[in-house]
Amino acid sequence: PKLIRDPSLAIQSLGLAGESFDRYAPSMSTKPNDTNATTRLGDFKDSIKLITFDCYGTLVDWDRGLRDSLGQMCDLADESNADLVSAYIRTEASIEQRGYQSYRDVQAQTFRALANSFRFDLPDQQAGVLSEALPAWPLFADTNDALRRLKSQYQLGILSNIHRDLFAQTDRQSVA
Repeated sequence: PKLIRDPSLAIQSLGLAGESFDRYAPSMSTKPNDTNATTRLGDFKDSIKLITFDCYGTLVDWDRGLRDSLGQMCDLADESNADLVSAYIRTEASIEQRGYQSYRDVQAQTFRALANSFRFDLPDQQAGVLSEALPAWPLFADTNDALRRLKSQYQLGILSNIHRDLFAQTDRQSVA
């Protein structure tokens, strides 16, 4: 099988260029002036058998899920919630640099650090509530339709650093 090095070619050829790809991966959106893109990909499109995705942020609206979950858990106004979400993203990235840890542990440590920084009470037994909320985070509006269309032609797979049990709960939202 050939590896498609230009993701915009794959997206265009599979008919998936649109709102989600343009919004979340603008560098991967189709290039309207590139008339040779479809021709080049057409040479080996039929040899594509398997398409893999990350799950959270690609199929699941990670930003919205995180924002809504943190807002509900911390009972914050929208402007404070934006600060909390930004701090969460920075803190999680820092914690992930410490070496492998389960995502549940990363989220719990991040939530504890935020509680300390933003001075809200977080009993130790509640540090994992973000991981418990994650499986209910919403899919992007076009996820199920896109997966159904792709599933009719290709094998699909998820490559993610998420726990299998959390993914299994999220996967129940998908009708593909």
